[in-house]
Amino acid sequence: MSHVFGDLLSQYRGRKHGLTQAKLAQSAGLDPTILGRMAQGKKDLTGPSGRDRVLRIIEALHAQGAIATQEEANALLASASFPPLFLRVNLPKPC
Repeated sequence: MSHVFGDLLSQYRGRKHGLTQAKLAQSAGLDPTILGRMAQGKKDLTGPSGRDRVLRIIEALHAQGAIATQEEANALLASASFPPLFLRVNLPKPC
């Protein structure tokens, strides 16, 4: 079953060759099963802890070079029905 969050997550992961869902989960400090459920729009994607997980995923995607702008981060938050980040600047390029 497809969910808009999972579709966008897959799109972003596709920008970085070899960035599997399991590698992203590890980089974000999440159990791969939880990330899988989030990609399907399950309960792990809701509530304050869900937003915290999405923010950790955004940080991991940025560190991997898979996202570079706040608009991309906000799109991922919006796809999970969370409010956007307020600061409207480009994220710095990862080292």
